[in-house]
Amino acid sequence: MVASTAVQQIRRALGSQLQRQLGRGVSHPGSMENLSPCLKQAQAAARAQVDHDHVNEFADLGVFTILLNNRSVTELELV
Repeated sequence: MVASTAVQQIRRALGSQLQRQLGRGVSHPGSMENLSPCLKQAQAAARAQVDHDHVNEFADLGVFTILLNNRSVTELELV
């Protein structure tokens, strides 16, 4: 099973139990000693909001997607 598929299934099951939508980001693979960067990558992927129905993988996102995709039209016009 692909990691993002497993994450998707876990996210849906847990979200159903908690009765709320959960974040949806996956980091690059890493070790427990390297947990902080992995967590930050997963959070950035979740905030990118590329696809509301699927888990976003950090490795699949470009720099502009990570930085700009969750901005409003007004914020983008200011940039």
